[in-house]
Amino acid sequence: MLTADDDKGLDNSEIMIFCHKMSELLSTCIADYLPLRGGISIGQVKAREDFASSNMNYLAGLAVNQAVKMEEYQEWVGISFIPPREIKNLGNRQRYCSLLEWLSTQDKSPVCRWDIPTKGGLEATYTIIPIDVNESIAKTVEIRDFEKERKSPEANKYRGTIQLLRFLVDPQNKGDEQKCKTLM
Repeated sequence: MLTADDDKGLDNSEIMIFCHKMSELLSTCIADYLPLRGGISIGQVKAREDFASSNMNYLAGLAVNQAVKMEEYQEWVGISFIPPREIKNLGNRQRYCSLLEWLSTQDKSPVCRWDIPTKGGLEATYTIIPIDVNESIAKTVEIRDFEKERKSPEANKYRGTIQLLRFLVDPQNKGDEQKCKTLM
């Protein structure tokens, strides 16, 4: 969870730094054979650090709920933004799309437009990509093959991740993204 200390929120460069850190985390987890799945939503949250006497923080708000649902809904190894259509307020949705498009078009961006596999089928949104794509392909294929040998249904969740990673290394596939506004 990433929050700002004021009502102003985070600026684009701070969100980009966050995305780069998530890209590093995803790469590290894949390299260590740890399947990581996460959801990212942008919006207001309420936080309280002194929740009772425990060490737990209390977070609430629509953005928290959306991120948790996104994480649970995905059927792959990856970190994805909630789909733009989930933002109900049209003005907020347009700002969200502008941010996602900006993030995905920056030089060496850790964000790309991708249809991610979910329990309901492919979902058009944006996702975090790992730093070392080639190593991530090798490790993800290795994990998938291990799960296939065990005849585990978990092998299927690696398929979508491998497809994204192969897309990223194939120069013929570049430029095939849709604009965020078409996903609303």
